[in-house]
Amino acid sequence: MKKFNKSLHPTIGHVTTLDEDRIAYKETNILGILNYGIGRQIMTLHDAMVEVLTGSGALSPTELAREINRRKLYTRGDGRPVPPSQISARASKSNYCHMFSRELGKIDVAR
Repeated sequence: MKKFNKSLHPTIGHVTTLDEDRIAYKETNILGILNYGIGRQIMTLHDAMVEVLTGSGALSPTELAREINRRKLYTRGDGRPVPPSQISARASKSNYCHMFSRELGKIDVAR
């Protein structure tokens, strides 16, 4: 019998990991309606940035946001796509400066 990893995700509520790529979730949306579903594994914004940059090299915040949103790697808590301004802020934030480098308006993974 397979054991599932159950946790409480801060954005979507109760999450059960089904396998490497899928989760089952139970959430209460903004209107108080309870939803159940199966979706992709949740990724933090900085993890999504690293995943895209590792495969592509340095990108502008706009290019990086476009690719993260296209792949649906990260969605904000309000359900909207991540804007370039949030990408830029995350790359500049002191908690993540060891993960990212910035040069000529482009963001890359720190080496």
